[in-house]
Amino acid sequence: MSVHAPGATGLHNLGNTCFMNAALQVLFNTQPLAQYFQREMHRFEVNAANKLGTKGQLAMRYAELLKEVWTATTRSVAPLKLRFCVNKYAPQFAGGGQHDSQELLEWLLDALHEDLNRVMEKPYSELKDSNGRPDKIVAAEAWSQHHARNQSIIIDLFYGQLKSKVSCLGCGHESVRFDPFSLLSLPLPVENYVYFEVLVILLDGSVPIKYGFRLNSDCKYSHLKHKLSTMCSLPPNLMLVCELWNSQIRQVLADDEKLRTQSAKELYVYQLPEQSMRTRSNSGLSMHIEQGLKDIQRSSALITSAQDSLSSLSTLQTSSHRASSRVLCNGHISGLEVEGEAEVGTDVSQCNSNYNPIVSTYSEIGSGDNQVHELLPDEAGKVSRCFGKRECMPHSLFCFKSFRTSLPRIASLLLSGETAAMIYRR
Repeated sequence: MSVHAPGATGLHNLGNTCFMNAALQVLFNTQPLAQYFQREMHRFEVNAANKLGTKGQLAMRYAELLKEVWTATTRSVAPLKLRFCVNKYAPQFAGGGQHDSQELLEWLLDALHEDLNRVMEKPYSELKDSNGRPDKIVAAEAWSQHHARNQSIIIDLFYGQLKSKVSCLGCGHESVRFDPFSLLSLPLPVENYVYFEVLVILLDGSVPIKYGFRLNSDCKYSHLKHKLSTMCSLPPNLMLVCELWNSQIRQVLADDEKLRTQSAKELYVYQLPEQSMRTRSNSGLSMHIEQGLKDIQRSSALITSAQDSLSSLSTLQTSSHRASSRVLCNGHISGLEVEGEAEVGTDVSQCNSNYNPIVSTYSEIGSGDNQVHELLPDEAGKVSRCFGKRECMPHSLFCFKSFRTSLPRIASLLLSGETAAMIYRR
């Protein structure tokens, strides 16, 4: 009594034999071939004398296994006898290693054909040149010669002809051949998709949003912009794509540049103002941004050097007089020609009314007469009013960026000791 549908029988894995089981299941479910063996027609066509085959052993073992699969007496069977036959006549598939299922399938078809070949003695044949004859005549001639040497159920079901054409570049002569084939290896088009994560930063100061999507690795950054535009409603021409590394902009990416898979999760997109887009091209804008980044790095290095000098000045012991510190007013430094000055402890509002200083409070560090006065930055609101966005401005430039005196001038004054000790806090 059948316990399940005929043909729905599994094959045991005998140790990395899944490649063999897959090839056998393909042949078991080829209906014309299955009916051929079920009716035991192979017994009348076994060619045990053919030295190119397995002397009929593979055909017999295959027929026995197919009968077990299609009788549906059990849910699974172990192809032990067929496995032994394969190892004996095809030692390249022996052992417990993994192999290609297509290679085994090709060997099975060829071995079954030789075991079931109806031609006992193969005549000698030689293919003729096409000589410009019609393809139909040349193909029929080639198949006739092949069929004179090979006749089996395998040839009838699995073999065909493949046309090959060779042209001479010198004389222009063309030669056409038709060769038999049983399997065709076709490359499958695989689209190499890469997952990208892009953080979009808008000009309105809203919380940045990260978007994720997949793109083909052969695409360009212009495709990335158009894909992102459908998700965040930001026009592609207002996007600036940047690659970040160690929290710094490493490179501004052009539209015609190919996508980089290694930076798929380090991309930032900044919204550009429309006015800038009307006056600058993408390449010009990139040059301005890169130049600005270099200026910020040079300024940060200069301020770090100035801070080191201030630390040295704070350790000096002066007992003869008390160092007087003056507030920066109207863009000048104490000791220079300034429009307004204020001693330590003097209200900053006494300075020139045209200047709204960022620094408005003081704190004293030290003891006795040896005091170093520190300039503290005002609340974040004033910085925001001066520079638009606090997060867009480097911390190292909170104080110095509002002074009219240039950074190199400030550094030279600090290093030469012309001004009183001043410490800024980020």
